[in-house]
Amino acid sequence: MKKILFFAALASLTAVSCKKVYTCECTTTSSITINGVVQSGTPATSSGETAKMKKDDAKTECEKNNGTTTSGTSQNGTSVTIACAIK
Repeated sequence: MKKILFFAALASLTAVSCKKVYTCECTTTSSITINGVVQSGTPATSSGETAKMKKDDAKTECEKNNGTTTSGTSQNGTSVTIACAIK
């Protein structure tokens, strides 16, 4: 009987998904191009906490912030890249 209760308890624990607060860390890198010469800025890092959720859901929400924005031309323009990941 004790073995049955032990395995039932173990099975119920593995079936429960863990929801917790995760930290989403983002690094923003910018560069500017003037007359074909690229000058990169110092990367800036920021972070924030997610609501209580599963790790896969937190990763998906965090990575929604990833992207690159450019303006101008390849000779004269700017570029900003944001890369986010769960830490």
